[in-house]
Amino acid sequence: MRVSESTKAKLDSVKRLYNLDSYDDAIEYILKYPNPIRSKFYQFIESMMGKYGREDRDILFEETDERYRACLYTGKYKYSIVASKDGTYLGCISSSRTQVPGERWFRGNDLADGPFDQETMDGIKGDIIGSELEPISNYIRDEEKEDSTV
Repeated sequence: MRVSESTKAKLDSVKRLYNLDSYDDAIEYILKYPNPIRSKFYQFIESMMGKYGREDRDILFEETDERYRACLYTGKYKYSIVASKDGTYLGCISSSRTQVPGERWFRGNDLADGPFDQETMDGIKGDIIGSELEPISNYIRDEEKEDSTV
């Protein structure tokens, strides 16, 4: 049976994502779950929700012909996590929700991106957490140094 290169790439993605051994296993999985990339993307996003998040309230999902997107909003940023429908790419960008005084645009940053896998998703989570951290006051830092010398 002849299989196109794009079909092989999709089957390889399914094999890698679900730790399957063969193309036959990947085909069986696809027959059982017709949209494995979409379901894995939703699993990735759900894994970010934690104890208090609710998918129906806190995430805006969008779908185009080429990609899936999940948008998350915090007080400072909008995070847009994107996955290609062929299962080859996963990435995230952040956009500031406020403008810097004097600027007419909203600043943004590229966050982790790479292959559609758990390692990339972990990088995205880490970048989001890092973006949300606030610096600790030097007053507090100095106070802790004094306490540790006693």
